[in-house]
Amino acid sequence: NNILAKITAVCFFLATCFSVSAQGIMVYTKDGKFVTYSYSDLDSIVTFDAAEEVPVVPFEKGTVGSLVDLGLSVDWASWNVGASSEDGFGHYFAWADTTWKYSCTLANYMHFNDANKDGVLQDGEMTILGDVSTSKLDIARVEWGGEWRMPTVAEISELIDSCEWTWTSVGDVQGWRVARNGKDIFLPAAGYRDGADVYEENEAGNYMAGTLSADPTMADIMRFTADTCACDSNYRYYGFVVRPVATKPNITIAKEVDLGLPSGT
Repeated sequence: NNILAKITAVCFFLATCFSVSAQGIMVYTKDGKFVTYSYSDLDSIVTFDAAEEVPVVPFEKGTVGSLVDLGLSVDWASWNVGASSEDGFGHYFAWADTTWKYSCTLANYMHFNDANKDGVLQDGEMTILGDVSTSKLDIARVEWGGEWRMPTVAEISELIDSCEWTWTSVGDVQGWRVARNGKDIFLPAAGYRDGADVYEENEAGNYMAGTLSADPTMADIMRFTADTCACDSNYRYYGFVVRPVATKPNITIAKEVDLGLPSGT
């Protein structure tokens, strides 16, 4: 058929344009970004005409979670961004990169400026950002709206230090049941995404915070395994899951005011 003919033509073009010693291809876009593909990782190449619908990977948005009051300084969401239940992993996002991608790489990371166009991270090629919580780069705020936002390191530390943690499973999904104040949330061990592959599924969790680490190439995360949980950091362009929080509303308690009226009035 037409698509098969196109794939065959492209494969022939690649075979004739690159020497047998070549190990892969680099595809550049007009905005200066590029993606590197190893020949050993390629399955097929699909082209499309301008009049045809662009082939995309289906994106399931999930549903907005509910507030869970654990008696902490913030309320935590009942599940991850992109999920629709507590055992859903949800979507993987690079830090402060609000565009969901099937593959999380340095080349397609929103805040990587490849000045040398060599695909290698050099000093000064990563945009330095501060706390992105509540900003236009806050993935939780962009995806869920309202008062939802990404947690701070302090709020993650509070969750770790102030709650009872129990390693358990929901169906086939491993993770931590985190309880306090008579309520609980489940944090699935969703692993992390590097390229198109997801690592450490059902073994570890890597949950994004709203801040960079001291090393600006790294982002703050909450990382856990079945044995431990702590604040940590990892490369910003890796794909992490997001568990939103919401600041508790300010409640003003009315005070008694003596109006000088007779008793019982």
